[in-house]
Amino acid sequence: MAAIVFSLTNADGFLLLTFFFGQRPGNRSRIVAGQVAGFAAIVACGLCGRLVAPFVSRPHIGWLGLVPIGLGLHQLWVARGRGRRIGDPAGVSAWRVAAVLFASGADNIAVYVPLFAASSSRQLLVILATFGALVAVWCALADLLGRRHAFEASVRRFGPRLSGAVLVGLGCYLLWSTGAVPF
Repeated sequence: MAAIVFSLTNADGFLLLTFFFGQRPGNRSRIVAGQVAGFAAIVACGLCGRLVAPFVSRPHIGWLGLVPIGLGLHQLWVARGRGRRIGDPAGVSAWRVAAVLFASGADNIAVYVPLFAASSSRQLLVILATFGALVAVWCALADLLGRRHAFEASVRRFGPRLSGAVLVGLGCYLLWSTGAVPF
């Protein structure tokens, strides 16, 4: 499940990485460093949210699943009428990549807090290890595909719709798995 959550919550980040790699192939190490730093900051926010979890009952934490549902519905609403603008890749630095990826990661934090809070310590370690490995895979795939224009056009066209639908599904899963809503 960790791989699915990572893939779905980082679809927008993958598009950004693909864009960065495609526009500035000579900056690979800075782009990778920025991805690692930005994602580490997102995970740190999710872990901070997990610290509050012991003071809140599991079903109440599950209600945070409404956040990814709301974000997913918003993405679906926005995606129906227009595409997403990514921005100018000029002046790529690790900090710029990290800042852009962190800024696009609000949905990640909203999903990771209840996911981390609902997970045991053992499950959390598996999730974090999976996330760490997938950051490397994400960077390699984005670098590989970044210069293929047909792929980038498809991601721009279908990515927001797909990630919106998945966020809604993930939110429903969080509501169900924590007992907040018995389906």
